[in-house]
Amino acid sequence: MHIAFAIYKFFPFGGLQRSFRIICEEAVSRGHQVTIYTTSWQGDKIKGAALNILKVRGFSNHGKMQQFHKTLMRARRSDPQGILIGFNKMPDLDYYYGADNSFIAASSKNHHPLFKLTLRYKVYSAFEEAVFGPDYSTRPMMVSSRQQLEYESIYKTPKDRFIMLPPGLAKDRTRPQQAQEIRNQRRQQLGLTDQHFALLIVATKFGSRGLDRALASLGALPADLKDNARLLVIGSDDRSPYIKIAKDLKVTNQVLYLGETAEVMEFMCASDLLIHPAHPGAAGNVLLEALICGLPILATEICGYSSFITDADCGRLIPDPFSQAEMNSLVEQLLDRSLLQTLQQNALRYAATQDFYSLGKAALDAIEQNAKQ
Repeated sequence: MHIAFAIYKFFPFGGLQRSFRIICEEAVSRGHQVTIYTTSWQGDKIKGAALNILKVRGFSNHGKMQQFHKTLMRARRSDPQGILIGFNKMPDLDYYYGADNSFIAASSKNHHPLFKLTLRYKVYSAFEEAVFGPDYSTRPMMVSSRQQLEYESIYKTPKDRFIMLPPGLAKDRTRPQQAQEIRNQRRQQLGLTDQHFALLIVATKFGSRGLDRALASLGALPADLKDNARLLVIGSDDRSPYIKIAKDLKVTNQVLYLGETAEVMEFMCASDLLIHPAHPGAAGNVLLEALICGLPILATEICGYSSFITDADCGRLIPDPFSQAEMNSLVEQLLDRSLLQTLQQNALRYAATQDFYSLGKAALDAIEQNAKQ
């Protein structure tokens, strides 16, 4: 079977991109002919898959996405019978791997009604409808039942079009065997003592993952806790707006920017609490990675995988609608050694009973089964 994979941009540290790699590698391992279409590729290529870089032009993100779709359709004319899986919402997909909340819902909540008159809204809403609208045939592959219900309520999408997939982590996303030794080494490298509370935030995009919210909570801590709190930031996004926020909050010296790193699991071992106050968006693979590491978690309840935190009793959820005061209170409550130890034990106990590595298998099983029908 020829399977084409389409993703606007690929870079090695994004959660969506890691899921893309897992499903693509599973397709290759099963002997399928795999072609990848993207506008940009960073990191190691996928062995056994043909990579096509498509050139697009435009002055806006939505304009470039339109061009990506048009260029992709032209490129696929040579093999119109192949299956097309998209990791961005667009027309003409056979399958869509979905990790984002609805653009329509987020726009209604966060923008003025006149936003609906903009070209950006018209493009993205049309692309979303082409995936979920009742008159279309794309099969959405979902990783969150909460997100599926949201799309069903907006578009009246038939339930039988959805394919629910299990969580999907890469095989290397496991708790290091020498976790305590790694914790001690990393903390020493970072200048952290046993008295310090290390709060970790992992984000490819600082804005959408709530770095501003994390900084506000750091600045709101009582003096005794604030003095011993350190915020570790993993990601390579523009930090200049957040450096200013930290300066205004007088916490500049308590924020450590670590850049992009492949050693996320080691820094999780070194930390005491994962902070993930994300805006509506992805499911949050980082939540599962923290759970596996035994790292207690504070996240917004709108994250797709937030239910795992409740099931494991390994952290706290910030209710929706978001309240900074509520988050500040929860951060303060969680910076308690005894509580953190209990939450860590709960996380490790729960992780030992779960399979977080079957995304690729489940996705290809569904595709192959549907091909037979």
